Amino acid sequence: MARTRDVDPILRRTVFHGPLSANAVPDPRQLTIAQRERVVQHGLGDREPSVRKAAATMLGGWLDQAGGDLVEVNCTRF
Repeated sequence: MARTRDVDPILRRTVFHGPLSANAVPDPRQLTIAQRERVVQHGLGDREPSVRKAAATMLGGWLDQAGGDLVEVNCTRF
């Protein structure tokens, strides 16, 4: 997760497409609520459009896993 703030935008984008993607994290509850919030803030608030897009794709995958319920993504029960 520390790499979501790396200086290299390609590496930041890769983190959202790879280790934090819905395929790699089949249950986002593996991350604490604070970690999930931080990852989403870092991704959607990034200065590079490609990183924001990768973060949005990651979040979309997490939403799909939660049946489309945004509240469930940020709750301890999923």
